[in-house]
Amino acid sequence: MDDVISLATLPWRADERFGQAFPFLDSELKHAMDGLAAVMSKVLAMPKHELVIAVQLQGQRICTSLLTAVRCLEEGFICEAAVLAIGAVESSWYIELFMLKPHLASRWLEGTEYPSKEIRKKLANPNEKKETYQKLAQFAHSNYFSVPQKRLYRKSRDTEHLALEQTLGVLLIKEIGRNIEMLNKFVMQEER
Repeated sequence: MDDVISLATLPWRADERFGQAFPFLDSELKHAMDGLAAVMSKVLAMPKHELVIAVQLQGQRICTSLLTAVRCLEEGFICEAAVLAIGAVESSWYIELFMLKPHLASRWLEGTEYPSKEIRKKLANPNEKKETYQKLAQFAHSNYFSVPQKRLYRKSRDTEHLALEQTLGVLLIKEIGRNIEMLNKFVMQEER
């Protein structure tokens, strides 16, 4: 098993660990995750009703996905980090939708599905959301950015791979911050 893990991870790893290569970014990611955990603690402590339960479920997915994405990024698994971040982005869209239309939280809990593209169109700043999603998708789908093995065949391979990690790290920090702001807004809205 160790041989398979070693072979699978070798071409995907940056030559330097993420935290060593970008200590400021690594520190920012950890700080952002602490902030997200703090606001989720408030959400989890709220009195239970369908809207709160739906937000708690999506919020827990956001936390798990972003924490795992950060850990993947630290290990040099760029594509996997992006896939997880996309899941967190989609969950945050659900929370925003539920905040705008609380009755949809009940329907979602009963099993109604809402396509991400349709949700995005109903929210504020749909173009900004689309742009973030597209940036993450560049890393997640089988295109130029998501095939780190190609770095083995390029002169600038180490620099290129680390630049991709840095770009994704910055996107994750932005997304974590957006989620903290949104969840704080939800807490304040529910406390009224």
